[in-house]
Amino acid sequence: MSIDPADVKRFWDERAARHADDPGLTNLEEDPELRALKIALEEARVDAYLGALPPGAAVLDLGGGNGHWAFKLAPRAGSIHVVDYCEPLVVRGRARAAELGAGNVTFSCAAAQDFESARSFDLIFISGLLLYLNDGELQQLLQRIAGYTRPGGVVILRDGTGVPAHYEIAKRWSEALGASYAAIYRTREEYIAAFAGIGFACVRDDDMFEPGCVLNKFPETRLRIYRFERA
Repeated sequence: MSIDPADVKRFWDERAARHADDPGLTNLEEDPELRALKIALEEARVDAYLGALPPGAAVLDLGGGNGHWAFKLAPRAGSIHVVDYCEPLVVRGRARAAELGAGNVTFSCAAAQDFESARSFDLIFISGLLLYLNDGELQQLLQRIAGYTRPGGVVILRDGTGVPAHYEIAKRWSEALGASYAAIYRTREEYIAAFAGIGFACVRDDDMFEPGCVLNKFPETRLRIYRFERA
């Protein structure tokens, strides 16, 4: 089964129109208390996975929306370029960069798998993106990543993962989100094999939230984090 890219684009365009300034925009948590908990737990986990960045690190944030993660990383990097295909989010991100004086955070409006760069990057940050790509789009993106990541470069992936098996949702109405939703939850093994195919080894991976956490809402999926390193 595949998902319709037009449905996915429509979902994010509509969500961007409703929640352009909402910190819960991209983490899809509507309950304010759970949203705050989720953001806090995720930021701590991501910080642990990043480790020390090289001086003046060049970072690429794929599917980065309005820059939530980019602005968190900005003080630790030389430059961060955010790529997202939702124009309202890119516009808001640019405005936010100006408000914060974050001159090292820039934005492009493009689908991640179509983005090309003559620059090389030390760190690729991917958050909640791969589950919205069909297999062909994922392979296109991986080849792009292989082309613009420096030797020794790192990919941090934060993405929905199927447990214990591959799991797909096609155009299902979500009462919580107030919208039709589609996604492909690949397994941990599928993600690891996909990145191995472009020369990246998984050196660490975990569920984002501990067993029993209220944020582990669905038995078929878990939000997971992975650190891949290029040989």
